[in-house]
Amino acid sequence: MTTPEIGRERARLVKLIASDLDGTLLIRDGENLSISERTVQAVHAAQDAGIKFAVCTGRQLWNQPEAVDLLNPDYVVSSNGAIARDRDWNILFSTCISPETQRAIVSYYSEHLPGLYFGTASQEEGMMLVEPGYQELAQHEDGQARVAPLDEVIGKPTLKLMARSATVTAAQMQEALDASGLTGFHGTTSGAPFVEIMGEGVDKASGLAKLAAHMGIGRENVMCAGDAWNDIEMLSWAGLGVAMGDGEDDAKAAADVVTGDLRDDGLAQAIEEVLAER
Repeated sequence: MTTPEIGRERARLVKLIASDLDGTLLIRDGENLSISERTVQAVHAAQDAGIKFAVCTGRQLWNQPEAVDLLNPDYVVSSNGAIARDRDWNILFSTCISPETQRAIVSYYSEHLPGLYFGTASQEEGMMLVEPGYQELAQHEDGQARVAPLDEVIGKPTLKLMARSATVTAAQMQEALDASGLTGFHGTTSGAPFVEIMGEGVDKASGLAKLAAHMGIGRENVMCAGDAWNDIEMLSWAGLGVAMGDGEDDAKAAADVVTGDLRDDGLAQAIEEVLAER
């Protein structure tokens, strides 16, 4: 078990704790998703101490596991920083990727990496729009989805464009996207078998920066916790970046400290250390 050494100076600055979900907060046992009692208690202790708590996830705003309700988060930042809400479901901001950019990406993939299936996170409809064949590849529940022709799926501004394949890995899809020379978007992966593509400059760090500005605090007042590639930007940006002990090496390299593994309540360890140092 790893106990993060955070230090009193950094701990006293923390006014917002923002955590990734999958691999950081959520424990998966088959189809069951849960959050440990120790982590729930640590989050509530931080809130009682006047620290706000935010979920920062690649998941859609309308597709948060029921276990998250136990935390009663003050804010939820979703679609890798593209949209955020407060506890009362007031939308604080949203940034979409344009249909023109979506079509350019799909066209490039069709020529250079055929066999992909696409879906989009529609803020307007509050669900996924997916082309035929997409849902059959989904390993995890994306929430409610409507099947539609590809032209319709990518025909409107969207929070996030997603690409899946039965044979091409997420890393290969991301590598091809990076080599495309196309602009107007930001693509990333989360360890799941798909690529997630948001608007230009949109990532978890940019979403948290907007949230911090809304709260009237600076990056030095934000503690972020994560485990995967799509957490790297926020771990680097935050005043205190905390990577999970069983996270990706690149995520750990981007963080200020490394805490315990997910099943050792690594996030709770970090929060408890912050509260003890204060």
